[in-house]
Amino acid sequence: MKWPRGGTNSSDDEPAEGPARQGATLVLRVDLGRGIDIQYKARQLIERINAHFGYRAVAEIRIIQAPVEGALPPAEVASPARVLRKAFNRRETAPMLAAIPDEGLRAALERMQAGLSRG
Repeated sequence: MKWPRGGTNSSDDEPAEGPARQGATLVLRVDLGRGIDIQYKARQLIERINAHFGYRAVAEIRIIQAPVEGALPPAEVASPARVLRKAFNRRETAPMLAAIPDEGLRAALERMQAGLSRG
């Protein structure tokens, strides 16, 4: 965090006390391609940080896009079709499909399940 020059006690790391205190600039280093996510959520981040401290600790966020050392590799994102295949396999859904009285709806759901199984 970088505090405004006129609003500090003795160094750039210590905020001034009392009504002269101004919000700091929170400098975030993020991986390439993640800056837009942080920029989109910046207002929410500032509000939550300030709510935690109980005063306007952060006035703005400055984003630096650069590789973050020691960062965990991004998690593999499962495709929606893969999630549906796991959630609705044929053995588990066969009794549910058999209980559907409308033959047209049951046939449509079976075709959908077959399409998901192929993909």
